[in-house]
Amino acid sequence: MHPLNPNIMNIIQSCSSPSWGGLEMTALNTSVILAEKGHNVSIFCRKNSRLEDEANKCGLTTYPVFSSKSNIFYSILEISKYLNSSHVDVIHSHISHDLWSISPALYLSGKKPKFYLTKHLASGVGKKDIPHRLLYKKLTGIFAISNFIKDNVISTCPVNPANVHILHNSLSVDKYNIADYNTNSVKTKYNIPKENLVAGMIGRFTPGKGIEDFLHSIKLLEGKLNFPVTFIIAGEASYGEQEYAEGIFNLCEKLGLKDKVIFPGFIKNVPELLSIFDILVFPSHDESFGITLIEAMAMEVPVIASNNSGIPDIVKDGVTGILIPPKQPDKIADSLFYLLNNWEKRVYLGQNGRRCIEDKFNAETNIKILEKYYNGK
Repeated sequence: MHPLNPNIMNIIQSCSSPSWGGLEMTALNTSVILAEKGHNVSIFCRKNSRLEDEANKCGLTTYPVFSSKSNIFYSILEISKYLNSSHVDVIHSHISHDLWSISPALYLSGKKPKFYLTKHLASGVGKKDIPHRLLYKKLTGIFAISNFIKDNVISTCPVNPANVHILHNSLSVDKYNIADYNTNSVKTKYNIPKENLVAGMIGRFTPGKGIEDFLHSIKLLEGKLNFPVTFIIAGEASYGEQEYAEGIFNLCEKLGLKDKVIFPGFIKNVPELLSIFDILVFPSHDESFGITLIEAMAMEVPVIASNNSGIPDIVKDGVTGILIPPKQPDKIADSLFYLLNNWEKRVYLGQNGRRCIEDKFNAETNIKILEKYYNGK
């Protein structure tokens, strides 16, 4: 800690993922807010990753200790060198794989900073063998982003349940305001007629997100709507999944939806795009949380989401959104038809969603909770 101000900490956020999605965004956003509060924050990341690039744009110091070739021995030595040359109060990893580098580096260096792991994804295998026990032994605690993840951590990992804490992903609510955008101008930017309603998805192009289900639901609505609707699928392929993305484009064309669906690619300013959404569709087959959901709700956009895993932690059916079974395009189509034809229900869900984010998923509140754990309080 800072010798003159014990409330200022030297913090490392860690994420070795080469992709860009919810957990990488959480690592970056957490780092930015902690830095704004006066803490000395740096990021352990993968060399030439988007996280490294985005963090540098935000003025954060990055250390690409994870090589592109996944050389764990290189990472262990680099992290150990850093720990021996710098004072670190807290290391906070956002991906379990980083334990294979950070825990050995802590053993090697002999340093004992507080060490936390946020579990963003469920584990499908047990991790209670001796190697994992040695890795997890170095952890001070684990943050689970949903009740579903907490239960999974306790059942699969060698941890004391008392050291597993719920800490939902969150966002800076004041950065999500519909009044900040001229929706007609945004529609013009995307070549969408001003009178059109807009429904869509935002997220990575990766299997299991339900993009195919959404496309099939659009096909099922063909000829049933008496007003114009533009559909949007925003995002890009995850690392190594360009072939999957091409399959999505081909499916859209095969279904005859090429003129009805816009693919704008990666979106830098998500709130801006959400400002023209009348409905967000989130048909993921198995989702631990769903950053896009809380972004849409913060922008007062009603959501249609799959009722699985961590999503019920966010969406209350009929109150802040509509929950549907996964992998059922007909249920998506039915919910879309209902909401597209029901302006009052859209407003009701959108306003309730905004209040929910302000109450439960506000980054300022979550960072204060995080600081208490970092301080050992």
